Amino acid sequence: MVGAIDDRLVSRLAERVPQLATIVYHNRLGTQLERVGRVRALAQAIAQKIGADPALAERAALLAKADLVTHMVGEFPELQGTMGRYYALADGEDPRVADAIEQHYRPRFAGDALPGNDVATALALADKLETLAGMFGIGQQPTGDKDPFALRRHALGVIRMLVEGNLPLSLFDLVNAAFSVFPQGMLGDAHTDLETFVFERLRGHLREAGYGANEIEAVLCMRPVQLDQVPRQLEAVRAFAGLPEAESLAAANKRVVNILKQAEAKGESFINAEAGMLREPAERALFEALRKT
Repeated sequence: MVGAIDDRLVSRLAERVPQLATIVYHNRLGTQLERVGRVRALAQAIAQKIGADPALAERAALLAKADLVTHMVGEFPELQGTMGRYYALADGEDPRVADAIEQHYRPRFAGDALPGNDVATALALADKLETLAGMFGIGQQPTGDKDPFALRRHALGVIRMLVEGNLPLSLFDLVNAAFSVFPQGMLGDAHTDLETFVFERLRGHLREAGYGANEIEAVLCMRPVQLDQVPRQLEAVRAFAGLPEAESLAAANKRVVNILKQAEAKGESFINAEAGMLREPAERALFEALRKT
């Protein structure tokens, strides 16, 4: 532990943050210090949405990578985050900040524990979303078996935090927020690509959880805004499929969808329908309901 003792004698964790300017994160995305600035803004915004303390989330984001420039982590990289927590506690930082520094890397692997408090969750989401937006924005999406930046793991981490944490956050808002923290012109427009990537990872995650392909597609084909709702929607689909009327109702729905597609191809729309031509009460009720949507 000599390295840890030496580190503590040299400076506080916060005093090491400027040294992150000497570490290149990616040649197209700047230094670790620049990245810290982006994660700080994103963590603060997410904290406000999930009821965490924005100031603590911002502080944790500021310090989260500072242990990368310590002798201990330089010698033992696997201790990043862990040593940051010890240093933060020794410096008198709020325990929630210290825990967030360690836990923002979670989940590190399949089945790993999620962050243990809301400040850590805000930081973990921000850290992963910033990585995803940055890499997708410069065209570094995973290809085949190659995923040098562990983007699949980052996406799965975001999914698990939203779903298992029951966080009522819009995936699309999170993606937009992640892209917005980068300087204008640094990234290409990859919002849709990133959203599609997350949904593909969600499909795999749900298959591993035991849901069938038809059940999953019935929910995800609508690209749900809040992923925390997906498990309940899947259970509703499964319950519906068990009803004796399910097969006939599904067939009728398919027929309606086909009729609407054909009408759309012809340029027809219910908007142009003449209410006076409708005879059946069900027709009029449907027409009025559609007009209100």
